[in-house]
Amino acid sequence: MYLNYWVESSIFPVVVLPALCHLTRVMVPSDDDPVYVVKFKNTFTADFARRKESTNLPWLKIATVCDPRFKDLKCLPKDERNEVWASVRNLMLEEKPAKASLSEKTETTPAKKQKSSFR
Repeated sequence: MYLNYWVESSIFPVVVLPALCHLTRVMVPSDDDPVYVVKFKNTFTADFARRKESTNLPWLKIATVCDPRFKDLKCLPKDERNEVWASVRNLMLEEKPAKASLSEKTETTPAKKQKSSFR
């Protein structure tokens, strides 16, 4: 029950970046907008840009690319998409030697033989 509530009430990092990009696109003032809407959009965009600077965008990009729903990264410009995939590739390559050294340590220590309780 608690887990179900947590899943329904939490915001997963995977959906944050697409939501941020959508808000950025939607809040561009158009010629058809009334004056008060243009003022609101300009104020919102300025505040939003200031807040966006304090977020961990590289982490959000990697979290988003790991979800199959957003793996094409349409919310980002094309030149940034390749950078995100390169950073994921680099993270995977960094993880590979760490796992290899861990498996070498476990292979070098001989396994203890269990004594039989039957005689």
